[in-house]
Amino acid sequence: MAKKNASKGNFPVVTQANQLVEAHYSPGLTTRAHKIARMLVSLISPDDKELKFYKVKVDFIKRFLGQSESTTWGSFVEEMKMVFKKLSSEPIVINREKGAVIAHFLAGVDIDPVSGYVTFEISGLLKPYLIELKNNFTSYSLAYIPALRSSYSIRVYELLSQYKKIGFRVMEVDELQRKVGSNYTLYGDFKRTVINVAQRDLEKHTDISFEFEELKVGKKVTRIKFYIYPNKPQEQNKPNQLLLDLFDNSEKNAKAPNAIADQVRESILKLGIAEEVLQEILRLGFDFIEADDKRAPANERCNNLEAWLIEKLILVEKKKAVLGNDNPGGYFVNALKGDWVSRSASSEIKNKQVQKETQDKKRQLKVLEQQLKELQKQYDREMGTIYARLVEDEAIFKACYTEARHEQSKPGLFFDDLFTPREQYEKGGFATTLVNDKLKEKYPDEFNEVIAMYHPKLHELKEGVKVLKKELGVSY
Repeated sequence: MAKKNASKGNFPVVTQANQLVEAHYSPGLTTRAHKIARMLVSLISPDDKELKFYKVKVDFIKRFLGQSESTTWGSFVEEMKMVFKKLSSEPIVINREKGAVIAHFLAGVDIDPVSGYVTFEISGLLKPYLIELKNNFTSYSLAYIPALRSSYSIRVYELLSQYKKIGFRVMEVDELQRKVGSNYTLYGDFKRTVINVAQRDLEKHTDISFEFEELKVGKKVTRIKFYIYPNKPQEQNKPNQLLLDLFDNSEKNAKAPNAIADQVRESILKLGIAEEVLQEILRLGFDFIEADDKRAPANERCNNLEAWLIEKLILVEKKKAVLGNDNPGGYFVNALKGDWVSRSASSEIKNKQVQKETQDKKRQLKVLEQQLKELQKQYDREMGTIYARLVEDEAIFKACYTEARHEQSKPGLFFDDLFTPREQYEKGGFATTLVNDKLKEKYPDEFNEVIAMYHPKLHELKEGVKVLKKELGVSY
């Protein structure tokens, strides 16, 4: 998984592929079921190659769900059995370009009253949407979930978090109902129970808030346009032992700020460095350097502690011919204290930094390109709706078609007389583009709002892609 650093303090993070965020959820999944599902997703490690068995204390689940302290263990477990059953039986539908995945969140649950733990197995069908995600994913802090009082609020939060960098999102009402797991017949009931409740919940408890605009066809509300804003929760979810304990209670420890890769650790210990000495080095970090004026340059040069330690390991390797077996560990420690640097070692570190920066830019480029693709598709849909409405008027269609055709010096290149004007337009191609351009020219007021809404962000994303491609030496 590409990102797993908590966005709020040390809180665990929920990271899902956007396809899972966009999934259709069963109305049968309760608020508690949704909360437990997000809690379990937050236990997935960025290093995991496979889904594992995730083990959580019943007492933690009880506190996570805000259950009263007076609730007995037995009665709570009985309640949870119903929730786990929902997660094992209610479908999640993930639509793909071809076909769909229909899965239950849980493949199985083992409740052990002796140890007080519950062991969860997440459905293997969900693995591609939870494991080793490189791009097209959404992450948010688990800290915001416990306080949300509705499953609809959780789903609206996820769907809008995906678009928070873009700042707005337009959704069909029917499609939104399927995504949040509601099935209200009357829009008024849907608005009151889903949208209004989510609006209050998100502003009070999460890092985003929203306003919305109802878009109508005639008198019927068919789409909702959400305006998404950064938000400081009215009720701050400050780091507390409840969520921080999640790692311990699930037999999973968060990586320490100065933790290093196992391979680096082993290389250092093989030099004869005692474990307690290594722990002291890791604890102090760059403060292990004795000269105050050398610490900042070392930090700037190496960027992180692990790179600095590798730099010194390379230095030891370069000096092996001279050192032999004569205390390489001592040399390593002195090199750290004095921040000794050889040109070749420094060059290798810089090369690694350049490689890392390049990889970071490539990842950023993929994210921007995906955002641009999604926003362009949404813009094209909005414009397409306006085109379709205008050409329903036969007089408007004929006038624009005729003008677009007559303006071409060689109309036969773009307009095929074997087709009627309507057939020519509906089959797509350059002729359709020319007619649509004429529609925009003759009826600008119909398009101005959509253009003003989308063009600035589209331009910003295109410029961002252009800059990154230039820096990476990629043609654009």
